Formats: sequence, structure tokens, C-alpha cells
Amino acid sequence: MINSMEGSQNKIVHFNFLDGVRGFLALYVLCVHSYITMNTPGFLVVFNWSAVYIGVFGFFVLSALLLTYKMLNDFKKSQSFYDIITIIFKYLIRRFFRIYMPFAFFALCLNFEITKGYTKNLNTIPNMLMLDRASNSHLWTIPIEIKYYFLIPIVCLVFHYSKKYWPLTLIASVLASFLLYSYVKYTHRDVYYGDSNKLYPRFPMFYSGSIVALLFFKYENWSETKVKKFLSSKYFKFLITILSFIMCYYILRKLSKYYSPQLNMFDDSIHPGPKIGFLLFLMLIGAPNSFTKLFSENYFLTRMGHFSFGIYLWHPMCIQIVRNNLKYFDKEADAIGFVIILSILCGYLFYQFIEKLMMNIGNFFIQKVNSSNLFKIVKFLSFF
Repeated sequence: MINSMEGSQNKIVHFNFLDGVRGFLALYVLCVHSYITMNTPGFLVVFNWSAVYIGVFGFFVLSALLLTYKMLNDFKKSQSFYDIITIIFKYLIRRFFRIYMPFAFFALCLNFEITKGYTKNLNTIPNMLMLDRASNSHLWTIPIEIKYYFLIPIVCLVFHYSKKYWPLTLIASVLASFLLYSYVKYTHRDVYYGDSNKLYPRFPMFYSGSIVALLFFKYENWSETKVKKFLSSKYFKFLITILSFIMCYYILRKLSKYYSPQLNMFDDSIHPGPKIGFLLFLMLIGAPNSFTKLFSENYFLTRMGHFSFGIYLWHPMCIQIVRNNLKYFDKEADAIGFVIILSILCGYLFYQFIEKLMMNIGNFFIQKVNSSNLFKIVKFLSFF
């Protein structure tokens, strides 16, 4: 289930099947946007407007899960408060170069003539770089995710220092969220992506991922008992496999049309996160099994997971390019196929030449950060 590599300081834990999940989500969003843009009939009708949020919400929950899980593991290995500060500081550097800098490069590329047909519905480049709303665009998700990145250290600090009282802390936070979202009223504009990139209407989506990370982190550190041995048995894993397939089908069929104004805002902002989170938790405790192997042993999906950020950013421009040249395609299905190929190619090139470069720059700065340096900086600042 997990590949572990010992680095110079930290143990890097990687879930192979989650790369495949990320790739699936990216391709799902790509297919939905292709379908609703090209209006292709037939079996592709499953990729409708409501279905796009399976991919979007999946990314929200998955990113929160992975980042929270990694930070909890890093906090566990810390020896002092300055180690905690160092971990958070490195985390912020990594997020800046992993997400914001590639996004900033992408935003600057929107000045190119080839993308002008799409960018007419976007905000200005400076406003996008300041994470302002992106109007009717897929870029509305980027500011929301980045906002939650700043909350992850707080969530992890609370979980970390709760120690043996973490179940009470978790229950209290869930109850507080339930009460808050039961009585706080939102307007349609608070959640409509064309008007708002506010985090709080979608906070439960991300927090569901953080909760799953905490539960799996505690499960992993659970001392060996008969109960845990049973949970690791082939019989229980078989049950988990069946539940995973059922839950996946349920999510695909029952996810609501999130932005429909007549829907209850509390139910509609709360329930997709726990559903997706529960499925991911089943995958984490049940892997490896037939369900997780669909993703982990699928070379295509795992590779798409590596290129998913580029695919997500660039696919609307690829759709626009194909739409401007529909005369060269005999059938709309051919056009959609070319959109998919072009989007994957853009995602691959973006990953190889931009994302990797930014990650290397980020790693360079991260290597310069340690507890002793931060201690000196804090002492220097306190002197003034």
C-alpha cells in the first residue's frame, strides 16, 4: 500500500493508488467540460454539469487529506517547538512553489493570443495573481484551496496537542461545525463560482479530508491488537473492497447539483465531503485490494495523477482551441478525443518544464531552513 523512502531527515510516505485517484478526478473534470462544451449526445451524457463537482470536490478532500496526514507525521517526529515552526515554514514554502508559482506562470500565459477566446470571461491577470475571483472559470478552485492551505497547520496543531484527548477534540469540532452550518445563512452568490471564491461555504469539504487524515494517522499508530489484526485480515479487506465499489457507485449517482439555488445550503455544502472522505478512508485501511489496484496498478491513471494540475489548468484552453477549429473534425467525438490528447500533452509539458522546476527551486529553499536558523531569526527579531 505504501512506499517509504528514507530521506536525509524525513520519511516520505506515498500512497500509489491516490495518484491514480487524482488522475481519475482530473480526467473526469476534463470529460465533463468537454461534454458540456461540445454538447455531444450518447453515453457521454453521464458527464453533465452536476458531475463536474465529483472531480472538484474530490480534489478538495484529497488535497486536504494528503497535506494534513503529512504534517501530522512531521509533527510526531518533532522534538521541540522550533521543530514545529520549521515544519510549518517548510510546508508554506513547498505550497508556494508547488501550487502558486505554477499557477502564476499559467496566469501570465493567458496573455498569449491563442488563449484570447477563453480569457474574455476571466478577471484581469493582476487580480488573478492576487487570487481574486476568476469569474466564469475553472480557476475559482485555486484561491479556495490556497486559503485552506493556511488553515491546515492550525488544524494539525490542534490535533497534535490534543494528545490522548483527540477524540473529544474531533467530536467537538464536528459538532461546532454542525451547529454553525445549521444556523448560518448563505446566499446563492456566496457559493456561485462566478461571484465568489469564499472558503467558508466549502470548508466542510476540506475538513472532511483532514478528519480522514487524522483517523488514518491514529489507525496507523494504533498498537497491535486482535482488533487491528482482524482489520488487516483478508476477510475484512474483502468486505472493504465491496463497500468501496458500492460507495463509489453511490457517490457517482447521488452527488447533488451543488450550485442550484433551491437546494439546502447546509446539506449541499456538507454531505459530498464526508461521502468522498469515507470512500478514501476505506481505500486507506483496505489497501491493497481489487478496488485500490484499479488505480495503483493502472499506469495511465497514475501518470495522469502526476500531470493532473497541468491538465486541470490547461484543459479549458485546449477546448477553446479545438472549438475554434471544429471545421477540421468530421465528428464531435473526434474533437473531444483531440481535446483529451491535447490536454494531456499540455499537462505533461507543464509538469516537466514548469512544475518540476518550481519544485526544485522550492526544495532548494527548504534545504536552507532548519530549527537553528529559525531560532536565530526569532532571537534577532525579539531584540528589536
